Amino acid sequence: MTMAHPLSINRTAPVLQVNGAPLAASALAALMELRITRGLRLPGRATLRFDDAGHALAAGGTFAIGATVSVAAGSGQVLLSGEVTGVDLSIEYGQPEFTVVVDDLSYKLTLGAKIRTFAAITYGEVIGQICREQGLSFENRGGTDALTVQQDYLMQSDTDFGFLTEIADRTGNDWWVEESTLVLAAPTDAQPVASLGFGDDPTLTAFTVRASALHPAEPVVHGWWPQTKQAVTAQGRAASTSSVPTLVEPFIQASDLSSRAKTVTASEVPLDQSDAEVLANRLAGRWSSGAVTARGTTVQVEPAVVPGSTVAVTGSGPASGNYHVTEIEHVYNRRGFSTRFTAGDRRPSSLVDALSTQASSSFRRQGIVIGVVTKVGNPNGSPGEVKVAYKSAGDQVESNWARVVTVGAGNGRGATFIPEINDEVIVGFEGGDSRRPIVLGGVYNGQDVPVEFGVANSKVNKRRITSRAGHFLEFGDGDATADQHISFTLAGAEHQIVLGKEKFEATVPSGKPMTIKSGNSSIAIGADGSITIQGKKITLKADTDVEISGVNVTTKASVKAETSATQVAIKASATGEVSSGGMMSVKGAMVAVN
Repeated sequence: MTMAHPLSINRTAPVLQVNGAPLAASALAALMELRITRGLRLPGRATLRFDDAGHALAAGGTFAIGATVSVAAGSGQVLLSGEVTGVDLSIEYGQPEFTVVVDDLSYKLTLGAKIRTFAAITYGEVIGQICREQGLSFENRGGTDALTVQQDYLMQSDTDFGFLTEIADRTGNDWWVEESTLVLAAPTDAQPVASLGFGDDPTLTAFTVRASALHPAEPVVHGWWPQTKQAVTAQGRAASTSSVPTLVEPFIQASDLSSRAKTVTASEVPLDQSDAEVLANRLAGRWSSGAVTARGTTVQVEPAVVPGSTVAVTGSGPASGNYHVTEIEHVYNRRGFSTRFTAGDRRPSSLVDALSTQASSSFRRQGIVIGVVTKVGNPNGSPGEVKVAYKSAGDQVESNWARVVTVGAGNGRGATFIPEINDEVIVGFEGGDSRRPIVLGGVYNGQDVPVEFGVANSKVNKRRITSRAGHFLEFGDGDATADQHISFTLAGAEHQIVLGKEKFEATVPSGKPMTIKSGNSSIAIGADGSITIQGKKITLKADTDVEISGVNVTTKASVKAETSATQVAIKASATGEVSSGGMMSVKGAMVAVN
């Protein structure tokens, strides 16, 4: 025997306004079905199906593109307000059915992608700017503290919708639109807006709940803080909630499995310790909310049940308790007007895929890009950091301050070859985070070319390091010994030191002094060409002859001068003189004076 359902059917019709005026009674009478869907981080949508005999609605201008439509419950509480974004006409067996699609104003966020940057700005200020650009007001209704922390640099490379959703997800917040206001708030343990259940006066027709302990627990986020040269680590914890149904609470906690479900990640790329804590808590909240999925259908439409609100479910045994609503669907048709709600995973699904294909991310940048250096020397950081313009994305898109990869970088050591303004460089991103660019190196192009590449006959025979002024260090790697050398050459090639297999040569132009010095000892070539050798002791030795010649040769000793050899000859081609200021002694086995 089939029992009649004890619940009465609610046939209260919705209240519709188009462009501020009530929908005509004839059109409202032709309404076959109304379906409103809203969710956290999702555009709200209303779909209206009309029995359009005679094509009165399809042919008329009531639902022109961009027309404003407001849908309210019989009580007058607005369920959705938006604009007409689509229509559909279907005819079967000669009976036309006209469907109108109305999206709330967040649909504007999905139109067109942007590439731009923000500097010295908070997440909240970015969201406010986006809302103003799209004609929306912005309300921060208890968002997390992360919204007020100033960010040195942010880059948007997605639709406003995608960028806003990424910010909300990264900071642990949700967003939705109420008429023309975008609301952003953190999931909280708020008081229930409605008590729904079974009993003598039931308000639910159906309720199901599913809980699973197979989810990650205790997320640990690791990162790196280059300013302090320290690792950052944070362990996340989901916010505690009251009135958790006893049926699902053990599955949320998953205490028996939590020790094995601990998850360590380095993919979040926190900027510092506080950022790591925000990211870790956001992961914990995501996983705990996704552990439970509850769905209910009400007897009549419940306007107070909106995404982000809390409902109290009663009369459901151990499943009774509070549930945080993430999605709702109001359905009106010939059978009545009811609300379906979902509580569970806060990550958006379904409609977001249709309106915003998230092929790109504003916080994630895969691969490497070409950049042109625009600034050198971070005034608030390292002088060795640079900024680059991503020319392929437009002249106005500039990077955050980027570190430069170099050889042997360390404390007080390494090569300091910093690219200069207008140099073309290759840029990568630490952990794929667009806020952390790293210059991997410079590249030549059709305009910027070296003096020579050192390539001949498909073989590299020279390698050079050349400065902007033209000074260079060259490594000669040719096959011939004459082509094997290391040379230091200043611009103009008049100053040069060559250490080669065939010769060692140090050259400076005429009029330039040269000095080789060790302590107080030196060999100096003066600008006038004079040579001075100075040292504590100077010794000249030769395997054969030593010859000293000059216009005048003077030998002087402050104490004693001595010349000795097997044979000694002192000759003068003209006059000669040997004298002494004191006694002079001339000795020999034989002395001949002529």
